[in-house]
Amino acid sequence: MYPLEVLQRGIFREGDIEILLENSPVKVPSDIIRLIDKYAHIWEEQGFYDEFRIGSVREIILTRRGSSEDPFVILKLQPTGYFHFLATNANLNLRKDFYEKDRVILQTRAKQLKDPFNPIRDFANPLSVNTIVLCDKGTKTIIVKRSSRTCFRDGLWYPSAAETFSIPHDTSEDGRPSIFSTIKRGVHEEIGIIQEDITDYYISGLFFDWEVYDYKFSAIVDTALSCEDIIGRWKLLAKDSKYEGISVNIVPFEVKTLLNAQGWAPELRASFIMGLVSKYGPARIKRELEKLIL
Repeated sequence: MYPLEVLQRGIFREGDIEILLENSPVKVPSDIIRLIDKYAHIWEEQGFYDEFRIGSVREIILTRRGSSEDPFVILKLQPTGYFHFLATNANLNLRKDFYEKDRVILQTRAKQLKDPFNPIRDFANPLSVNTIVLCDKGTKTIIVKRSSRTCFRDGLWYPSAAETFSIPHDTSEDGRPSIFSTIKRGVHEEIGIIQEDITDYYISGLFFDWEVYDYKFSAIVDTALSCEDIIGRWKLLAKDSKYEGISVNIVPFEVKTLLNAQGWAPELRASFIMGLVSKYGPARIKRELEKLIL
């Protein structure tokens, strides 16, 4: 089963997505707290720390505003800690920190989820964004191979930047929580793109990851830069201790690239496809896929 389920697709710009952040943190159940206490030393040795910065998805509302036919997304979030994420979503299927009996506790709890629009209240349910950065006049993109320092899916190819919505860093100019601030922070921290480099940016879809039980936006950032310029910045940025990639590659931003997509993480495949559809339209992408398959 393909692990990512499309919850909504389209072109979303600032003003089309609203994040409502509650002040009170998630109330973590006692059995999950015991798991955190049990495995915290492992995560600390791996270089993780329990910063209270994750926006835990509590509710998703898809609606429309006024007479507009365009979708409008409302996300209700609560603050929670990073170890809450490691003790729930991350160790559900992908990470292998837990003894099997503890993993069974999580997997039993996860069976409660029937509909991604009604998140499991006991889990951390983080919100992230996977960004395709376009270069060489929008014809190509940069993909990044994950290092072993990442939380999961290490060794796989990922989109140009992948960031989790972070409290209190990701806010708009008027101080409201903003996933678009996450996009701009991510491309700056991971591949050195600054605001002045960006010619356009938008969100192309919202996904649910059934392996990690978290919520992921896909996004496009268009630039006036060459791909070689971006790789030069990445080489400088790779010296940063926060960096999570071990190598980069330039690939054409076109349907044919998907035929040779070896070692791609699900996030890259989904974001790549949704990016193509948002940029060129579903009819054109469908025709090109049919030509390649036939």
